[in-house]
Amino acid sequence: MSEELKPCPFCGGAAKLYDNQEHPYIYRVACTDCKTAYGYSFSYSEKHTAIKTWNERIPDWQDEHKRLISELEKCRGEILELADQVKWLRHIWAQDKAELERCRDGKYALSGLVDRSRRQADYWRKRAKKAEAEGG
Repeated sequence: MSEELKPCPFCGGAAKLYDNQEHPYIYRVACTDCKTAYGYSFSYSEKHTAIKTWNERIPDWQDEHKRLISELEKCRGEILELADQVKWLRHIWAQDKAELERCRDGKYALSGLVDRSRRQADYWRKRAKKAEAEGG
């Protein structure tokens, strides 16, 4: 029975099956990179038992690692989008503040500010609906 050895659960390195030269039929499996080993102290008398123990001792972390990285990338994208929105809102706030000052001085009609605010609200509503439709 030739079972394939899984990579090392700690470093991802290749694993190798070793036999004990002094005591035949005693096997261990070790990582060729970080030298993590499993075997001699448990005296595996069959190769497939040593291989099975190596492969099952720790669940695969690579799939979980990939899932977490994917979630982090998604969060990163959302954070960058929020940062852009904050930057844009700060810009709009500065414009609104300037327009209010002009209104106080009587140089600008308040209706222009109200119209622009309505357009901005419509823009953000459309953007929110689009994000919902895309599953975000």
